[in-house]
Amino acid sequence: MGVQIQEYATPVSVPPARLFKAMSIDIHNLFPKILDIIESVELSEGTGEAGTIKKLNIIEGQ
Repeated sequence: MGVQIQEYATPVSVPPARLFKAMSIDIHNLFPKILDIIESVELSEGTGEAGTIKKLNIIEGQ
């Protein structure tokens, strides 16, 4: 298992609160829709609040 960190800046026309919700709270619904290589996202630990650990399941061979 490894850790990958990526940082980038992209201007958006979405309010910050809505973007935060999408990228942190609803990411398990968003990722499989926008990235073909993500099969699913599982909650490994926590309830979705701060400190929650989510597991990304990537489709093999992609």
